[in-house]
This record gives sequence, structure tokens and C-alpha cells, in this order.
Amino acid sequence: MANVCVIAATNRDIEAEVQAGRFREDLFYRLNVFRLHVPPLRERREDIPELVQYLSERFFKEFDLPPKRFTEEAIATLRRFQWPGNVRQLDHYIQQAIVMSDSEVIDVEDLPAGTEEPPQEPLFLQEILEQGVPLEEVERQLILAALQRAGGNQSQAARLLGVSRRKLQYRMEKHGLYEQFSRRRGGPGRSEREGKEEE
Repeated sequence: MANVCVIAATNRDIEAEVQAGRFREDLFYRLNVFRLHVPPLRERREDIPELVQYLSERFFKEFDLPPKRFTEEAIATLRRFQWPGNVRQLDHYIQQAIVMSDSEVIDVEDLPAGTEEPPQEPLFLQEILEQGVPLEEVERQLILAALQRAGGNQSQAARLLGVSRRKLQYRMEKHGLYEQFSRRRGGPGRSEREGKEEE
């Protein structure tokens, strides 16, 4: 009998994937023995200086290269970046900077192109943050906009939002939108739907 330890990672809401039927429920419970949540790099920017040091030292050792030092300005620039690719992207950017730099000191101009550009928030997000709109209201308005764009079609609205139809219906009920859009399309109301589910 083999003694095997399986370590699995995902950037998706795996429980939502199970509910939507896109991930096997039995496999989920086999893997879900001990769960560890690791926030994305953009949510733990204070770790970036130590990560830069660790990843660069590992690269120097692996390829037998003379050590180089990142300036404080370069580190500050890396901390401002959004890092959509998380630590893997940081690792690649560090390697690029080390290889491309002709000096023992790596400064901002040695970093990959685009790293020095400050992250730009979408215009609608800037307006939301400036007005201080509650998160619940933002979610409600987003669902409402998707339903209106889809002409009240819940399946199409769910695809626009990247969620399952069941999850969309749950959130519609949460925000008081289910009855409105079910009547609009001539569908059953909540009580009628629940009655059918119980049959």
C-alpha cells in the first residue's frame, strides 16, 4: 500500500465550483483534509522585500552567479505593483532584472517594463471608493446591471458575472431581485419554485 501525500492548490472558490457541478464533490472531500489559505501577493506586499532576497539568493546559487543587490527604490517599485501572477511572476521578474542588469546593484530601470507604472483603478471603481458606497449595494447594482444587459435572462446574466445560475439566484433573493425578474419573464415566484423543489 502506497503512502502518498497530495498537495493541491487553486485560485478558485472550490466549494462554489462543487455546487456548480464543475468539480467532483467526492474528489473535493478527499482532498479537503487540511486547508491552508494563502492570500495573493498584492494583499501581503510587506512580504516582498524578504521574498526578493530569498528568490534572488536562490537564483544566484542555482546558476553560480555573483550576488547583486536591489536598491530600496527598486523594492518600493515592486511593492507598488499589482502582481496578477503572484509569487511566480515576482520570481520571473527578479530573474529578468538580475540577468539584464550590468551592475552589482539593481535599480528601478533594471526592472521589467511596466513594473514602474502605478496601478490604475478602473474609473467606476474610483467613483465607488470616492462616494463610499457599501459593498452590498455595489453587488446589488452589479447583479441588476447584468440582468438588465441580459434582458432578464438569468442564465445569461450568470455567465456575464462568472457565477452559476444557482448562485446568481441566491444573490438575487438576498438583494430582493428574484421576484422582480421572475415575474418579468413569466417564471414562477419564489414560493412556487420552492414548492416544485419539494415535490
